[in-house]
Amino acid sequence: MKNIINYFTLLSFVLILLAGCKSNPLGVVPVNGTVLLDGQPIEGVQVTFSSLSGNGVTAIGTTDAQGRFVLTTTGADFGSGAIPGEYAPTFSKTVYNFPDGDKVPSENYLSEKPSNVRPVAVEMIPARYAQSKTSGIESITVQKNGKNIFNFELKSK
Repeated sequence: MKNIINYFTLLSFVLILLAGCKSNPLGVVPVNGTVLLDGQPIEGVQVTFSSLSGNGVTAIGTTDAQGRFVLTTTGADFGSGAIPGEYAPTFSKTVYNFPDGDKVPSENYLSEKPSNVRPVAVEMIPARYAQSKTSGIESITVQKNGKNIFNFELKSK
C-alpha cells in the first residue's frame, strides 16, 4: 500500500512539473507578412529567414493565394514563428513543367507518363531573390516583443 501511495505522489509531482513547463522552449515569436511580385500577391513562394546571429536556425513559410506567409522554425510547432534575432530573407518559387503542358504531376504520374519524360524546373520569380547577397533586401530583425510583420515587394526587373 505504501508503494502505491509513493507511486501516486511521484506521478502527481511529475504531472505538476509537466504542466508548468514552457511549451515554447526555443523562444520563438510569431512572424508573418506578405510577398508581392510587381504589386500582386504571389502564391507558393517559399520564404526563408536564415539567421545572421550565428545560431544556424532557419524559419520557413510558404505564401498563400493572397501572398501571406507564416513562419515555422525547425523544432517548434507549425506556424509558431522564429527565434528573435537578425535574419536574411530569401524567396523562391519553382514550378515543374512537363513536355505535354502539365504543370505538376498527377497522383498517378509514374504510371501515366513514360519513364523518359522529365520535368523542367522553372523559377517563377527572379533568381536574385534566392540569395541574400543578390536580393537587394536588407536584413530584418525579429523582436521578442514586436509585431514582427514583414511585407516584401519583389520586382520582375
